[in-house]
Amino acid sequence: MIVKCIKEDRHEYLGLNRTYFVHGIQYEEGRVYYCILPFEDDREWYRFNSEYFQVIDETVPTNWKFGMHRGFFECFTASYEELIADEDHYEKLFDGDPIEEEIFWKRRAEMIDDVYNTHIIKDFNRFIYDLSSNLSVQMNIANKVLDIEISDTNTEAKHRKMNILKDDGYSWYLIESDVSTFKANATNDYLRPVLKYLKLWLGRKNFR
Repeated sequence: MIVKCIKEDRHEYLGLNRTYFVHGIQYEEGRVYYCILPFEDDREWYRFNSEYFQVIDETVPTNWKFGMHRGFFECFTASYEELIADEDHYEKLFDGDPIEEEIFWKRRAEMIDDVYNTHIIKDFNRFIYDLSSNLSVQMNIANKVLDIEISDTNTEAKHRKMNILKDDGYSWYLIESDVSTFKANATNDYLRPVLKYLKLWLGRKNFR
């Protein structure tokens, strides 16, 4: 979930028109609060009343847990597991406990990746459907690597055979296809070449 600040707070922690990733939502006494890092290089996150923000991306991480947080904030909370289950997590994090800091940064990175991957899957599915409604798609994204297999249910379609590998050390893609199935594995920064070869496999040559 991503929000944009539309109102400055009295402590001037928030930047007007700046966007923030929400790693938790809390509900207390009829008010909704967003848990964010006002300063990206700071371990200390704060919660702010939702009145300061406009939601610009409502996608929430799929690994969020829901429950009553009975530690520093005694209220209903939706966020990462440790914040829900461990009533001492927030205070230890605020005090600079290195174990709790590691947990927080790990969970935050997982949440950001999860939201990003959700968008990739939605956009990829929409793109593929626009290419052809006959395509059957199986897709997974884990650790920033896309694994996809596409089959064409149109038995009269004729597709290209391809076996292509490009590896730059940190980024790579592997394309394997035959007359009925297109398979690809790629790091998420190489999605464009995957789409390029998918269009070539389908016989669409006007890719730009």
